[in-house]
Amino acid sequence: MGNNKINYKSPNRAWFRIRIFILCVLLFILLYAVIDMCITSGLIRKNTELADDTTFYDQAYYEGHYGSLRDYMYLYDFPDDKYYGKYWEIITAKEHLQAYNDYKAGADAGVEGAAAFADKEKEELEQMLKNVRFPDNKERIQALLDSI
Repeated sequence: MGNNKINYKSPNRAWFRIRIFILCVLLFILLYAVIDMCITSGLIRKNTELADDTTFYDQAYYEGHYGSLRDYMYLYDFPDDKYYGKYWEIITAKEHLQAYNDYKAGADAGVEGAAAFADKEKEELEQMLKNVRFPDNKERIQALLDSI
């Protein structure tokens, strides 16, 4: 009978291990990218994580830089809760003051109805002063009203 054996090559185990390693690395990179995307888009977020470091917001709050505080609060879409409610309250008051100043300037320039809107914004500020949610904001809102 002759040599009827078929000569099969066994698979190269080193090449197989390299392919498995590359596949694992690619899966890890994909998983990391998906988790990073979820975190940056806000899908994964806890209020306790948000409140871990509020030094920047405290600094802007106590120094009266409400504009930059407002920008960051809107940018990161922080909730109006026990951690960030104090900031949102003063930001809202500052927005009413700015609206009052704008309507007052319009009334001084002769725009019809602007004075009524300015009075409405001032009343909103006075109402906020009466119904302050956070005691720290009382004197700050009073200072905003005094600047009118």
